Amino acid sequence: MAQKYTNRAKVIAWNKDMRMDITGSLPSAAIGIFTLINTTEGKEKALEQMQHHLEKCKEREASNADMQTLPKGD
Repeated sequence: MAQKYTNRAKVIAWNKDMRMDITGSLPSAAIGIFTLINTTEGKEKALEQMQHHLEKCKEREASNADMQTLPKGD
């Protein structure tokens, strides 16, 4: 039986100092790539963008949960 891969990543990332092959879960790959950002400013900008995306995801999930709790029509 073939192995099923879900939420997995295989990434080759380069920056000016190194090359990194990352294979694993999406969260671990994201953290691995984040560590390759050379500057604190770059890391802060990436973190700000990720936090913004997380807030949008939370809002969408809350909205979906609200829709599921509405009573069904007759």
